[in-house]
Formats: sequence, C-alpha cells, structure tokens
Amino acid sequence: MPLLAGARIDVTDLVVPAPVSAASGTDQDVSAISVDAWTALPYPVQVDVANPHPTRALLCHVEWGAWLRTTGGDIRICPAVSGSLALSAGPGGVATGWGQIPVCSGTKTGCCGYGLLTVPVAATTATVALHVQRTGSGSSVYVSYPSLTVTPLRYL
Repeated sequence: MPLLAGARIDVTDLVVPAPVSAASGTDQDVSAISVDAWTALPYPVQVDVANPHPTRALLCHVEWGAWLRTTGGDIRICPAVSGSLALSAGPGGVATGWGQIPVCSGTKTGCCGYGLLTVPVAATTATVALHVQRTGSGSSVYVSYPSLTVTPLRYL
C-alpha cells in the first residue's frame, strides 16, 4: 500500500530495522549433498528478519557470498527463506534468475550474489538461510567463508 499525497505519515513509516548479517569462517565440505538438490549448509549461515510495521511490507536488499571450489561439476550458492515467507533457493526466489546465483566450476572462486526480498506484515520472522547446489560428480566440493547480509530499505 503506497503512501498517498496528503496522507498522515507515522514514525513507523520511516524507521526501518538495522541490517543483519551472518558468516562462517569454516571450510564446509558439501561433497555428500545430493546432486541437483538445493541443501542448507552443514554449518548454517542464516539471519532472522522481522517486519515491525503494522500494515506495510518491508523491502530488503539481500547479499551473499563465499569462496567455492570443486573437483568436478559445478557448485552454486543462494539463499532460501522460511517462516513468514516461503521462497526456495534458486531462480525465482530471492534471486530473480540464474545470473544472480554465484557458480563455480573447478578451482577456488570468490563470488557474491544479490537479490530483493519483500517481508510481509506478520507476527513471525522470515529466516533467510544459505543453501548450496552441486551438479556432476565432484569428489571434493567445498564452501569457504560463506556470508549473508540482509539490509532493510523501506516500507512498501
């Protein structure tokens, strides 16, 4: 619901929550995850996002990144959302398409992705968690230093 010209503005329309971040300094071996399935990291990297506004959805910018490496096939990283909002990892969720999803084919690659998230008015939080997908038959597949930041931008 947009703010209309001449409408009363309340302080809740202007103050958004602070950004939230999570990271892991651990090399995460994801060689055992199912091929082609988006799977949560073994050591979760996730944040909870609450929308405190009583009537408006909260628009957020989401950034994620990691060092990825594999001995065969590809590895990708993308967040999924649960709680007050359900979005699967992969295109059509936080990432609009494949171009926003970091991918690695082979040696170590530092990469990051980004997307937008609209958190609805709800009594519960939205949990944003990093997931990975691997393709092919790589015997050694790792995610290093994964990080995730959600920055609230404005109310809609």
